[in-house]
Amino acid sequence: MRKHIWAAGSGLAAGVLSAVSPAEAQVEIGLAGYMEQWLGYGHSDQHHYSGADVKSDLRLELEGETTLDNGLQFGVSVRVDWGSDPDFEQFIEAFLHTEGAFGRVEIGDRDSAAALMHYAAPDVGIGLNDGDVSDWVHNPTASDADSAFESTYLYLGEDKATKVTYFTPRIAGFQFGASYIPEFEQMNNEQPGDGRYHDGVALGGNFVDRLDLGGDRGPVAVAASATFLRATAPDSVAGVDDALGYAFGLNLGYAGFTLGGSYAHTAGSAAGGTDPAISLDGHGYDVGLAYQTGPWAFSLSHYHGQAKGDVALSGNDLSDVFMLSTAYALGPGVSLKSSAYRVDYDGGASDNSGYALVGGIVVDF
Repeated sequence: MRKHIWAAGSGLAAGVLSAVSPAEAQVEIGLAGYMEQWLGYGHSDQHHYSGADVKSDLRLELEGETTLDNGLQFGVSVRVDWGSDPDFEQFIEAFLHTEGAFGRVEIGDRDSAAALMHYAAPDVGIGLNDGDVSDWVHNPTASDADSAFESTYLYLGEDKATKVTYFTPRIAGFQFGASYIPEFEQMNNEQPGDGRYHDGVALGGNFVDRLDLGGDRGPVAVAASATFLRATAPDSVAGVDDALGYAFGLNLGYAGFTLGGSYAHTAGSAAGGTDPAISLDGHGYDVGLAYQTGPWAFSLSHYHGQAKGDVALSGNDLSDVFMLSTAYALGPGVSLKSSAYRVDYDGGASDNSGYALVGGIVVDF
């Protein structure tokens, strides 16, 4: 992803920073993001959800950074998303960060260390794990990516709540992180109450390095992760247990191939602990193989997830996805992508199966 940096005396930044002091004007402003336009056809056994469609996603990331005389870096990051989904959030992230020899600290609205440090199976298309599968084939169950039903990333409904996160420096390939979340779904300045999960702790660790096999075989790229998230149940909501999740992930890369997979276990109640009628209890895993050669990339992947969902119904909600994806880099920052997949949703009250053929263009900047 390319960043465009404007100095204080040029372009857009000149107008924005003209009224500030010289010391403040040393902050560099960067803009990054992407635009995705997808065209595709989704077919569901529930036929009123079948048909062709055009879907859009836009992300803008604004970042201001400065380095003090003592070497400490300070910055502010804001991420704005727009999409075809009417429930799509817009101001999705906003946080302050500082970085130095001690590591990195982030304060504000962003995913926890457990989600940020996780690795999952590769996919070069629309996304398999916490991706856009249910955008094209309707999911009739009560479960979603807050549980392991659709994602091995540990969200558990905390919804990028305001938090403090610390990451250690990466040493010999290892890095660790920890987040404190005062209250789930809390993104304003109100004092935390007792109606949602609170006092959440997220932990993460990963190892990222290249291991030399010796001889002419070349290095193997390794990325392995282990993550954990726990939060205390609200006393004011009956029938809600503490939120708990743990996950593991592994990617191995060699000679253009990447083999990867992940597993997660989740437990708790939906909507930040306010909805005991929907349970997040379940587990999920994914596995995938990707290959890149020149401008081309291909991947084949599978996701299986299950969660209790609606506690009033017997059985669990089940999700099975098989996806084949391709990508072609037209040039710097511009790619064509496509995915073909089959998905089966098995819910306590309603089932749906279907397939989708999706292609699109992605512009990164």
